[in-house]
Amino acid sequence: MIFSVQKELILVALAGTVVVMGLGFIIPLFPIYVSQKGATNFQLGLIVSGFTISQFLVQPFFGGLSDRFGRKLFMVGGWPVTGSWPLFTSWPPAFPMSS
Repeated sequence: MIFSVQKELILVALAGTVVVMGLGFIIPLFPIYVSQKGATNFQLGLIVSGFTISQFLVQPFFGGLSDRFGRKLFMVGGWPVTGSWPLFTSWPPAFPMSS
């Protein structure tokens, strides 16, 4: 029993670590990339804070659903979404910015 709990904890910790490492790799280079695209500092702040704001707004709703239907369902469903999201963000050739 203890081993299975540790195995699940390791999987959850590994998934969280991968997500945080991805953000850690992107955030330092992001201002350079966004300034090359012509964005202002305010727009950069909106982009960077968008993840935190969206998590703040959506987490209570999905937290209640995961309590009702089980966390494993949402974790297994979230992995493909998290893994495939870079494909969606790489499709647009340019982002229109208002000047």
